[in-house]
Amino acid sequence: MKIQEMFDALGLTLETVNQLMADVNLYNFQHTEKPIQTISLQADIDTILMSHTPMIGRAIAKERGRDFLDDEKQFPLTFDTNAMRYGSLEIAKYYNAEHLFK
Repeated sequence: MKIQEMFDALGLTLETVNQLMADVNLYNFQHTEKPIQTISLQADIDTILMSHTPMIGRAIAKERGRDFLDDEKQFPLTFDTNAMRYGSLEIAKYYNAEHLFK
């Protein structure tokens, strides 16, 4: 599965994906000593890094109007670690499904 296909399945709009890409670029601009790999929409989902998951989690939450809350609406996802947790859980659904059919 390609990253673009996963983003589509997650319901991310073009505007949100563009903002996600801009967030990665801004992070790299602000952290020149340790930049993260840019996301290629045509790459396999296996190329997503843990460092991408907070940004992906925030994008998914924004798109869904989740206010960065977990499923039980107990833990605010305002911190990167919680946004990463949320993004990882959502990505795992597609990553695991992809590998079931290989």
